[in-house]
Amino acid sequence: LHGLIGTGIALATQGRTILGEVGTRTMRFGIIWGSIILDVDLLISIIIIAAGGNMQQALAPHRTLTHSFFTILALALIGLLLWKTAISKSVGGGLFGIAIGMFVHVLFDLPYEVGVSFLWPLTSQRFGLFWSLPGIWAYLDQTLDFLFAAIFFYALHRLAKKYRMPSRLLI
Repeated sequence: LHGLIGTGIALATQGRTILGEVGTRTMRFGIIWGSIILDVDLLISIIIIAAGGNMQQALAPHRTLTHSFFTILALALIGLLLWKTAISKSVGGGLFGIAIGMFVHVLFDLPYEVGVSFLWPLTSQRFGLFWSLPGIWAYLDQTLDFLFAAIFFYALHRLAKKYRMPSRLLI
């Protein structure tokens, strides 16, 4: 779900130049990445379970650093700084796009009962909405995220091969 929403936002910006031509192109790519990459912290949870930890220990690091307002703000500011100073418009646009994608991801994580540690590291308190999605939706959402990631990387591979750009990943 997160990846599909990120792709929708990236497609909605087509035809608009926000950060210059180069910055806007990489910003769109960053929005897609940012909407997916936040759940990389689940790998830590998998390691904790594999090491014999329980589910409560495994879920403790999830939705903290990667879902924090401060992480999102730092990436957005660094991205804008790199773009504005022309140090690297491409990287700046990409980082700013990742921050946008991360923010959208966090908004769509709020309905879950677990909530999000939006103010981490100041507090590990989790914030969420007052309702939660049905249990089956959480499993469907995660499955769709991984399926979309696989399709996305396959499409990226095909496009890179088509345009003979395997080392640049279309950026």
